[in-house]
Amino acid sequence: MPPHQPRALGRRSGTHSSKDVVLIVCSSDEEAEYFRWAAIQLGHYPAPVRVCSSGALSDMVSLAILTRKEEKAKGSPIDRVWCVATGLLDSQDPDVLALAERKRVQIAFSNPSFKVWLALHHADHASFLDPSSLSAHLTSEYQLPELRGLFAEAASRAAMLRSDDAALDADGQPVRTELDFVIDDLLKSMQRFTGDGTTPTI
Repeated sequence: MPPHQPRALGRRSGTHSSKDVVLIVCSSDEEAEYFRWAAIQLGHYPAPVRVCSSGALSDMVSLAILTRKEEKAKGSPIDRVWCVATGLLDSQDPDVLALAERKRVQIAFSNPSFKVWLALHHADHASFLDPSSLSAHLTSEYQLPELRGLFAEAASRAAMLRSDDAALDADGQPVRTELDFVIDDLLKSMQRFTGDGTTPTI
């Protein structure tokens, strides 16, 4: 099965305002902490982050739609929306995925957990051929300051995982993460927001 690639919803050229803003809806405080940290590394770029405690993708998509509507009513329109979900695309309710597509809500999946993305920032995660070794690393605690300056390497490893069917979790499902797509979108949006063509170190 080919790796899932997020559909580029709402990314038509010429549709962005000069103040390009990305909303992120996630399922835990750990994830929210990471994205708020990333926004600070981008020069305090204003990326709203919301936490949906139920963790259900249907609730996350609903919260994303509601938040975008509320922000628009306050005169602070959201240009693009991401939901950060745990699991695999194939395990999700097709009706929820269809609603997300209609409402221009993009979804980034990580399997088996969000911690895959944190683990990818570290040099000893260049290979995931040993699932037991990966499992041990995923249960380790990582401090966010250790991640600074390592986005490019993590993104490269994320792309490698999506093309490597040998990396499997404890249930025999492919280890994947698409969080690099979200961070890349934040980087591009920050540059449009500020008009600064330089790339921050995150």
